[in-house]
Amino acid sequence: MVDSITDVIMREGRTGKIGEGLIWVLPIESARCIAMEAISEIASYVMLMPSRVSNF
Repeated sequence: MVDSITDVIMREGRTGKIGEGLIWVLPIESARCIAMEAISEIASYVMLMPSRVSNF
């Protein structure tokens, strides 16, 4: 499932411009919602990091 999601992001998000960014795929142990002050234990594996956050 992760591969199909990243394939769609790569195909649909490609602009050809410098600094398009990277797609990081790694395990996430928990998620924290600041607005609700809640912690959710999850086993998700997709995290996106836009190019404006990472200058690779």
